[in-house]
Formats: sequence, structure tokens, C-alpha cells
Amino acid sequence: MKNIEAWDMLHGNGCQAKSLTQVLNEMGFDKESYMVIQRNGPQLKVADGPNQEPNPNMSFGGMMQKDVNFAVVGGGKMQEISGKMNDFEAIDRQMQAYSNLNNGGECITGMTGSNNGVYSAMAYGGNEFIITRDPEIATQLEKQLGFAKGELPVPLSNGGMIVDYSQREAWRTAQNCSKINLAKRHSGSIAKPKVISSPFRDNSGQITPEYLARREKQLGRN
Repeated sequence: MKNIEAWDMLHGNGCQAKSLTQVLNEMGFDKESYMVIQRNGPQLKVADGPNQEPNPNMSFGGMMQKDVNFAVVGGGKMQEISGKMNDFEAIDRQMQAYSNLNNGGECITGMTGSNNGVYSAMAYGGNEFIITRDPEIATQLEKQLGFAKGELPVPLSNGGMIVDYSQREAWRTAQNCSKINLAKRHSGSIAKPKVISSPFRDNSGQITPEYLARREKQLGRN
């Protein structure tokens, strides 16, 4: 799927928008093999140290405002992101900067990240942040939807304990499921990820005239 089609599909530009979890489900990934942090959902509180107090530098999501200061580098240039914002807002700014620096202002479809065997993914402006130990999830998002590789922060990749019991169990399940799927994939006993169907192509794989005409109009070509 072309990146522009992936962008339109994820944002509902001329179709019903698909969430990241819907995309992964269509690819055939077990929903228990990854953990989802919602933009407007509860914060993923991560504790460390002898008292197991939540560490704001390791916790992720929620509406808590943080002092943010980091640089985005691309295309031989650098853009600094700073100010008070929550984690999702900071990632939105990161993706905007990455698009401007590396793509001449053309928005990327999303990003992935990896650290210490943990992988993350989020669509541009998305409401779902994915965390997993299955590298194939990140690989397929990069391959099929054009997600930029290795740019996202990766929660839970530097130890710590999840404070909330339900979140802790969800992450334990995701880790175990990822381990099982990796073993099955290595042995060849698991099906290969499916190719996402484009809502803008017919059964023969050709772009529909309606989508082509709308794209041409948006680009000012007619």
C-alpha cells in the first residue's frame, strides 16, 4: 500500500478510519501479543526503587503535563521540541518535526521504536500507542504502512514495575504471547502476516477512479 493510501486509511480521508488495533487484527496479530495505551485513557504508571513509587520519567500517557526538551534530527537539520505537554502531545510534535525535516512537510503515516527487545508503534496523530515484544509487529507497520523506523520512545524497555494490576497482567500476557509467537514463527508453524487491504483499490488491486479523482483534485491537478 502506498504511504498516501495508508495515511488516508488511518485518518478516514475518504473512507472509514481504521485504528491501529484494527490494522493489526487484519494483519492477523493476536490482540494479546501487544499492549495498548489510549490517548485519553489512564496513565501507564511505572515504579522503580526500593519504595516502588511511580517514576514520572518512566511512566507514560495520561494527561499529566511534563517539561519536555528534546531534539529531532533529520535531513541534515535539527528541530528542538520544548515546553509543557503530555506524552501524546510530545509525540505529535515529534512526528510533525520528523515530517518537516525528512519529508519536506509531507506527513509520515506513523513511527515505531525499539529498545532492549521492546517495540512501540503509533500512527501520526493516533489515539493508540502500541507496546510489544514481537518485532514482526513493528516490521509489518514499517513495511506495509510506511511507518518511520526506530523513532518513538519505548516505555517498559528499561525495567521498572507497572503499578496498576490490570495493566501489569496485560503486559505479562503480551510478553508471553510474543514469546510463543516468535517461537512458532521460527519453526514455521504460524501463518505469515496478512497484507492490509486498501479501501481505495478494487479486487484486482487497481486504484478506484473515485479515489484517483479525489486525490488529483486535492493535489490541484484538475
